[in-house]
Parts: sequence; C-alpha cells; structure tokens
Amino acid sequence: MKYEMVGLCETGLVRNVNQDAVFWGKTECGAVCVVADGMGGHSHGEVASNLIKQTVLQCWETFTEENCRRGFCDMFDYLKCELEKANQALYQEYGKKRMCGSTLVLLFCFQNQYGILYAGDSRIYLKKGFSFIRLTTDEVWENQKNIPKEERQNTSHPNYGKLVNAFGSEADLHMRMMTDVLRGGELFLLCSDGLYKMCTDKQIKAAMRSVRSGGDGMKAALMRLKEETEEAGATDNFSIIMLKTDRE
Repeated sequence: MKYEMVGLCETGLVRNVNQDAVFWGKTECGAVCVVADGMGGHSHGEVASNLIKQTVLQCWETFTEENCRRGFCDMFDYLKCELEKANQALYQEYGKKRMCGSTLVLLFCFQNQYGILYAGDSRIYLKKGFSFIRLTTDEVWENQKNIPKEERQNTSHPNYGKLVNAFGSEADLHMRMMTDVLRGGELFLLCSDGLYKMCTDKQIKAAMRSVRSGGDGMKAALMRLKEETEEAGATDNFSIIMLKTDRE
C-alpha cells in the first residue's frame, strides 16, 4: 500500500497559544497520524496534547527501527498501551490537583488494515469512492444515551457540548477503537473541533471530494479548508491531517 499525507496545526485568529499537537509519519509498509486538542479551559492543555504527540512519535520510531516486523495487532495494541501509560503518568502529576487533558484521534495503517483510537471530540472522516462518512462520535454530554432526548436537543443546556471523556481526565484512559480493511483509494481526514466548528460537514466533504489524486490535490484541499476556517473567524486552534491510500 502507498500512503500520501499532508497536515497543518494552526493557532487560529483569536487564541494566543496553540494547544493542538499533531504528528504523522509513514514508511513503505505503514503510516500513523494523530491529532490532539489540549483542553483550553483547563491548565496546561498543551502539556497533555504534546505528551500524546511524543508518545506516538516514540512508538513510531520503535516500529521503524524494528523495520515494522511486528504484525498489525501487535503494533496497534502497543500504541494503545503506551498511550494508556502516558495517561496514567499525566493524571498522577496533574489530575488530583487540577485538570490537564486533551482529546485525541489516531489513525494507524499497516499493509491492508487500519485501526482508529479516539477519546473526546476530535474527529476522523473517510471518503471512499462516492461515500463520505464520519467514523467517530463526539464524546460530549448530549451524545450520552442516558440523557433524555428533549434535554439532549436543548442547545442552551449548561452541559451542552461539554466533553465526557479525554486523555488525562481520569486515571484510566477509556479510548474507543475500531479496525477495518484497507482496499486502496481511501482518503481519511483527522481534525480538531477548531475545524468543524468553523466549517460544515458539507464544506469538509466538498474539500475531500476535490482530491482526485495525491500530492498537489491534497495540499490544495488542505489550504481550502484553512482559508474557509479563517474566513469563518478561526476562533480556536485548528488542526487537519489528510491521509490517502493507493495500491502499489
């Protein structure tokens, strides 16, 4: 499988500090990318997001040093375990005193499989052929099944939009995960909420559908989303990574 990747991590037009962190890397046999959005309403959100970035980077360096000799399941489980260890270390240092957390969404591709890990409300979209779907569900108050429907639909509720899960929020990290097969021709987009709160799904879909091939087409789509986010005000940090697969 062949992988092409582009990305950006922007402070936006209002914030003074960028609490987002991103990483992407690839080899001939695999690729990994992660978007982490530090919780700006709490202390040191950038500490949590950068810890996620460094943890994934170190895992990826281990994989490349070993020439990716492990199998998909082994490497995916290693990523999950290392993030759980990092979460415990962060919580022990900050959690009992003050919140220090971050959302995360991670995509790992290896040979003909991919896996996703996420916690919080950063997102991943997939375009395959004519289909366009969001693979993640925002882990926010109104998406909890035990909340009555009439309350969940009340956008003025004080809990509306609040995260119910994040890296660093508890001693044990609870990540949602999924795996599936790669067939080639997939286009993934990972982003923090600073993008999708400024751009609609329709705009994101249009940008992804504009990618006819990798390289310049992906860069143009990335810049299109950046411009649309800034035109809408870019009130938060925003990060985007796009990953395209093709069979050799």
